[in-house]
Amino acid sequence: MNFENLCDDLGIETWTRGWKFCTKGWVQVECPFCTGSAGPHLGWNLDHNFFNCWRCGWHSTPHTLTCLTGLGYDEVRLAIARHAGRPTRLREIVEEPNKACALPPGATELTQTHTQYLVSRNCDSSVADTWGLKACGPFGRYKFRIIAPIYYNGRLVSYQGRDHTNNSGLKYKACAQEDEAIDHQKLLYGYDLVPSKKCVIVVEGIIDAWRIGPGCVATFGMDWCLSQAKLLKTFKRRLIMYDGEKEAQRQACKLAKTLSMYGGVTEVIEPTYGTDPAQLSDKEVRALRMDAFGE
Repeated sequence: MNFENLCDDLGIETWTRGWKFCTKGWVQVECPFCTGSAGPHLGWNLDHNFFNCWRCGWHSTPHTLTCLTGLGYDEVRLAIARHAGRPTRLREIVEEPNKACALPPGATELTQTHTQYLVSRNCDSSVADTWGLKACGPFGRYKFRIIAPIYYNGRLVSYQGRDHTNNSGLKYKACAQEDEAIDHQKLLYGYDLVPSKKCVIVVEGIIDAWRIGPGCVATFGMDWCLSQAKLLKTFKRRLIMYDGEKEAQRQACKLAKTLSMYGGVTEVIEPTYGTDPAQLSDKEVRALRMDAFGE
C-alpha cells in the first residue's frame, strides 16, 4: 500500500525524521491508543504493511485508521483500496518538478504605476528587485497585474498575479495548474529567500511577505496544507503572523499545533495593529526582524 499517499488523502500527519522513533523503512504517526509524552510513537512498516507502536505494540490497520481519522470502516476500506499497490520509497518534502514553468507572455519590468501601487501598500521600490517582481500591461490573461514568481530550490515553478488597479473582482490570479511545475499551494512563497534554518516568519499573503522582507514566507492564504507544514518544520523557530480575523487566527493556532509535533519553537503573533501584517509600521518591522533574525 502507498501509505504516504493514503495519509495525504485522509489528512493524517506523518514523520520520517526528527524523532528518535523515526527509522529507515518506517513512517511514523501519532498513536491514538496510548498516552504519555508527545510524539509519533506509532509506525507503519513500508515493507510488510503493518502498524506497531513503540509503547503499546501492534494494531490492526482498519481499526487504527478509523481512530486516526474518525471515519467509518467502510470509508477507510475504500481509501485503502484507492491506494493499494506496492509500497513506495519515502518522498522528499516536495517532489522536484519534471517540467519547466515560464512567466506569462508580456511580463516585463515594473513601471512607475506599479511602483506607486507598491508604495500605496507600504512597500518601497526595492521590493521589486528583492522579490523579482514583473508586471503585465493592459492585455492578456494577467493584464494589469504585478507578477510574483514562485521559486523552489532555485527553479521557477509557478507565479501569482496581483491586480494593481483594485478594479478586478479577482485580486489574485495564480498560474494555471497545467502551466505550473509544482502546485504553488504546496509551497511557501519566499522559501528560497530565507537566509537560514534558524527562524522563519509565516504570513498569509505575498504582500505581507513583501512588507516584512526576506525571511518571511507566505502560505497563499490561511488554508495551509501539510506539504507547507513539512517545509516549515525544517526551521528551528517559526513565528506565525496571520491576519487578525477570528478564522485566520484559528488557522494560525492549528498550524502551530501541527508544527509543535516536529520539535523546535513555534509562536503565534496576533496582530494588535490591525488585521493585516502588511500594515506594520517601519518601527514594527524592524522590531519583528530584530526578534527573528537579530537584524
